[in-house]
Amino acid sequence: MRLVAPASLLFCLASLLRAATPQAPADNLVANASFEQKLSNGWFGLWDIDPTISEKGSVVQTFKPIHSGIYALKLTPNSKNTIQPGYLSYGIAQSLPADQYRGKALQFQSWMGSMGGATAIFGVVAVPFNANAIVRFIRMESVPASTSVDKLVMQRDIFDVPDIPLQYLFVICSVQGTAGRAYFDDVVVSNGLASNWTMGQPDPGPPLTATVSVDYYNKIRDIPATMWGMNLEYPYSGYGLVDPQVGSLNSHLLSLAQDLGATSWRFPGGLFANYYHWQNGVGPPNNRPAGLVLPQTGYTDNYFGTDEALSFADSTNANLFITVNAHTGTASEAAAWVNYVNASGHHVPYWEIGNELYFYQNPADTSGPVWSAEAYAAAFSDFASAMKAADPSVRLAADIEYNLTLNGCGVVSANGCWADVVLNRAADQIDLIALHNGLAPLMIDYDAGWDARTVYAGMLAGPQQVKLLLTDLSKKIDALSPANAARIKFAMVEWGPLFQSNPGFRFVDHVKTLGSALYTAGLVKTMLEEPRVELAHAFTLVEPSTQGWIGARDGVYVPTASYYAFQLFTKHFGTHLLHTTTDSPSYDSRSMGLVPATPGVPYLDAVSSSDDAGNLYVIATNKHFDRDMVVYFGLNGYAVTGSATAWTLNGTAVDANTGTAPTPSVGYAPQTQIQPDGRFYSGGPGEVTVTATPVSASGSCFSVTLPAHSVTALVLQGTSLGSSYATLGCDSGSVDQSGDVKSTSSR
Repeated sequence: MRLVAPASLLFCLASLLRAATPQAPADNLVANASFEQKLSNGWFGLWDIDPTISEKGSVVQTFKPIHSGIYALKLTPNSKNTIQPGYLSYGIAQSLPADQYRGKALQFQSWMGSMGGATAIFGVVAVPFNANAIVRFIRMESVPASTSVDKLVMQRDIFDVPDIPLQYLFVICSVQGTAGRAYFDDVVVSNGLASNWTMGQPDPGPPLTATVSVDYYNKIRDIPATMWGMNLEYPYSGYGLVDPQVGSLNSHLLSLAQDLGATSWRFPGGLFANYYHWQNGVGPPNNRPAGLVLPQTGYTDNYFGTDEALSFADSTNANLFITVNAHTGTASEAAAWVNYVNASGHHVPYWEIGNELYFYQNPADTSGPVWSAEAYAAAFSDFASAMKAADPSVRLAADIEYNLTLNGCGVVSANGCWADVVLNRAADQIDLIALHNGLAPLMIDYDAGWDARTVYAGMLAGPQQVKLLLTDLSKKIDALSPANAARIKFAMVEWGPLFQSNPGFRFVDHVKTLGSALYTAGLVKTMLEEPRVELAHAFTLVEPSTQGWIGARDGVYVPTASYYAFQLFTKHFGTHLLHTTTDSPSYDSRSMGLVPATPGVPYLDAVSSSDDAGNLYVIATNKHFDRDMVVYFGLNGYAVTGSATAWTLNGTAVDANTGTAPTPSVGYAPQTQIQPDGRFYSGGPGEVTVTATPVSASGSCFSVTLPAHSVTALVLQGTSLGSSYATLGCDSGSVDQSGDVKSTSSR
């Protein structure tokens, strides 16, 4: 997949961009960075206003809100400022000397705010001379307020200017939306980087401290059993799930799948579903015709078909979730599949129509020709009618691309607001929205030479961005008719750590590391806490390259670190999600792949639950790479009176792994390691472990030390104290160094 720059960023007309000599302080490359100079003759200091978009809004100086000085910049869009391919959003731009900064890292920041449906965008764009080269850009955007902006919020990021001949290098302040206002002040672009940007350097020291508060009587929701799903893929005997020599499921892989505890399996797998015809995968295995994997890939055997997938689900006490072929298949074919499954004595409750048909097509893509949103909405309606006629009880999922950027419109699609079109035309027939937004950091085809610590720090900010996205999309669903808003849920059908797909890149095999398991735990927390998420499938159970959560080590299948993180939830977590708050030290991450720069990423994540037997569960993740963390737990309405056990997933380093390796027939680039003392190439037994230890915990207040780079599941037996009981605060003043309670909480 290759991303193309949204049109709103491409202020690249030569007639509009003149090289500017910065008038600001020496470390700021931007002239009139605080917008104190007056607007005159179409110029705002040395900022350009594109005349082709002048009718889309207005630009003025404003006295309020500001960050410093007298003025800030205010951009006001109008109804003409729509998002359309080939058209720019309203804004101003300023050129920088491209040759002087090519190959260098630039820090950029702005004080920003927006309201009334507008979004403020501040970015840096590099346009190469080569028309076939990718335009590199990076952007930050405000979180819009509904009514007014009382103060501006500083955001910052780093842009790695590509080391290629550049035609233009420029900064932009723009506004997206057709109403409201966007504000900017004190913008900075500098090649002097702040020292506290990321966790790029080791940070040893004494343990950090944090607090966790659990409200036993504040239940968020009952956790759907379908949250614990995983992807299966049909090609090449299900990547080993079927042993064609004996004509049955691989017993060792089946045992690992059973031990994982998954409750749902997505079949026949991602983009392969776009060319899968289920009739070719039934009947005597040796008589089945070969299946087309992808046009670029060729054909595969069909030994792992519908019957085998149903048998696999039965053997793991799980259900199937089937993705039907909406690309080269038909609605009648899908309806016949529903009938076939039902006739077999099984029932598949969830069906997805198509896979990622919104992707922008280029020669590197493998997801098939791009569809328009209108065509997909029409196809979804046809498929839904046919499949519901076959079985009215099935729940149907529509694939939708949704991003916080571009007001929710597509970044990878060529069709603008895919989500809006599909929802407007097909919402009455949609039961779930299938999302792939949980894959991170997704560095795609670009690597600026980042160190591993910086990459992992960016990835671990991903769950916060997913939370914002799900909240934003949920508001869009709430605006539908009451019946649709009540019915439509979310299905995170592909989620998990994913760095790169090109075997020639340095991070392609880092899906298997302990750092990726920390991301896994963080994203599970995010999905659990969004009430609309009803179903989730991690990507993917087993496959021969780098993305399987089960891989091969010396010819034997073994789990990866993320498998173990997932298993902490399926084995050591309850069924009723509880309200949990944390107070933790944090860090600011720079953008990494598709994860934008994120301020205030907490080093501690915690999520809690209970069960009908009265047990309490807390899963806590210490994301700091170097320091342990002393965490003080305060339990409102609950006291530990019985056993307390900590199940801790940890390893020898952030890049520690169990030693799985991709298929040797494909040439993989040397992989980078955490510095210093990386363990990526030391993978094997003992590098990643899950250990159970007793915890000295009693009452409603206690402390536990979480090791650096670890995920810990606490299983607590105790007694409910009543909904009016609350701790008075749990910290180092109420627990002594041994972990014993010094002063008990009271009503």
